[in-house]
Amino acid sequence: MYKNAIKATILSGLVLPGLGQLVLTRYIRGALMAMTSLVCMIVLVTEGIGQATVIVSQLLAENRMITQTTIMDAYNSMSFFDSPKLQTVTVLLMICWIISAVDAYLVGRQVDLAEMNEFQETDQ
Repeated sequence: MYKNAIKATILSGLVLPGLGQLVLTRYIRGALMAMTSLVCMIVLVTEGIGQATVIVSQLLAENRMITQTTIMDAYNSMSFFDSPKLQTVTVLLMICWIISAVDAYLVGRQVDLAEMNEFQETDQ
């Protein structure tokens, strides 16, 4: 019954925020959500790689063996998410993802209802 709504919600909720809107031809809205999400993801991945580099460099400088335990100990001693920048980016990504999924469902439902109305009008 709500084929477009379900498909758009799955795409925006599980694959990439904004993808459902793009499928429903809401290009500007979808592009804004997708770009915002991608920028947030790039910032988080870049910061994560930077933190990993610092951890490995620290372990090598101390001549410590690189094992899962030493990596976890070094990681736990660092404060990755204490950065206001990373907290803001993470919250922005979560908000964008939620808004995108809800919006995709609502827009998809509108498209489904319009298609049902067209079908009923042509059926009469």
